[in-house]
Amino acid sequence: MVIDIGKAIKKLRISKKLTLKDLSDRTGLSTGFLSQLERGLTTIAIDSLENVANALDVDLSYFILSKDNKKE
Repeated sequence: MVIDIGKAIKKLRISKKLTLKDLSDRTGLSTGFLSQLERGLTTIAIDSLENVANALDVDLSYFILSKDNKKE
């Protein structure tokens, strides 16, 4: 199973009508890093992913268990 966490973050961020800047302000992660993450160009440490989950008001497991994250 391949997990596309960046895709899930972007989908959730957009559904909550947040910009990359908004998410950056909420997480302390740079907009450049978040952009690269959403495009699948970089990976994220678990503690940073937890910050993103908290900022988007979801449980950390959302990014692992979401059906959008499973490559078939």
